[in-house]
Amino acid sequence: MSQQAGLKQAAAPHPITTRCVDRRRSRRVKVSVAVRVQPYYQTTGASEELLSTTNLSRDGFYFVSRRPNYHQDMNLYVACPAGHSQTAADAECARVVRVDSLSEGSWGVAVAFVRRTISYHNGFSER
Repeated sequence: MSQQAGLKQAAAPHPITTRCVDRRRSRRVKVSVAVRVQPYYQTTGASEELLSTTNLSRDGFYFVSRRPNYHQDMNLYVACPAGHSQTAADAECARVVRVDSLSEGSWGVAVAFVRRTISYHNGFSER
């Protein structure tokens, strides 16, 4: 018997599969809900904006804006749904986690809710 007969053929390399890891803790739902968004600090030139969500989850939401003022780690006050919040204390604290440049000068903004322990006056108009 030859030495080659005792050698095993090298196995063909397995194809490498790439999986996208979703870090969200809760599922998102494609739904349009009216939200009011306002930066913590007015020095950025951004003011309160009424928008609609593209998708929503228990931990945050995604919206599209025509304003280029949003940036990663920006702190926001949000009222979701917009008509529900009647006072400044009803707004939730949130943080921008991603900003996508979209077509025609639009910006996609991913926002995560920040679980707050201290309530601050946030500048939403009192009603």
